[in-house]
Amino acid sequence: MMNETAIKEIESLTINGHLKKDVRGIEWVRKGEMVPLVPVHEPTVKVSTLASFSDFIINNPQKLNLEGAIVLINSDFTIDLLSAPSEVDKERTILLRAKAYEFEPFRFSYSYDLESFIVALKTKFVMGEDWEVVFNLVRKVQISEGVELEDDGMSQKVTVKNGVSAASITKKDVKTDYVLTPIRIFPECSQPSSIFFLRIKGDKESGVVVSLHETDGGKWKVDAAKNVAEYIRPLIPGGLQIYY
Repeated sequence: MMNETAIKEIESLTINGHLKKDVRGIEWVRKGEMVPLVPVHEPTVKVSTLASFSDFIINNPQKLNLEGAIVLINSDFTIDLLSAPSEVDKERTILLRAKAYEFEPFRFSYSYDLESFIVALKTKFVMGEDWEVVFNLVRKVQISEGVELEDDGMSQKVTVKNGVSAASITKKDVKTDYVLTPIRIFPECSQPSSIFFLRIKGDKESGVVVSLHETDGGKWKVDAAKNVAEYIRPLIPGGLQIYY
């Protein structure tokens, strides 16, 4: 709280409602009470691709002063072009922000029904060696006695095995940890891979549910930020530093 003397000093800086600066160079204005007028630090331009982000910086259509500017990769993987610190409050203004198009990510530690899991695996991951193993494993699972569901990604087939005894069914041990590459950042970049724990559960009444669980403690976020930085570094002027 400002004391009465300080309030009077600030009020004396204004004449007929006009802005005045104090000795620190901060402008004050009356809005019910005297408040400092500080720069706006919200983004002025928003784009959805890294190509547009780099093109804007190179072409600089708004003739912005980029001296002292930096590029910041945020924890949510939006990317900001920040001005040099303001002389008034030492904060940086967001000149430009890149945010990828809205994309519903895979839900980890969530139990998908078999069909939903297969669709999510096909649409929210980059295909790879372990991806094929997981896909081939879940597309053919036994959902009840004598009934086997098989899905090759193009069509489905249900086989009823009448007269087959339990002893004649071969059980195969499969690993539970897989290196997978979900799509989690700008699609132009290399997506970070990490190890996931696969769980398949179910019974005749409720059917089969499948879930994937993250095991890297969030290390993928560090890898993701590096991937974004490596992608944009050759595309922007060399004088701009990248931080994450």
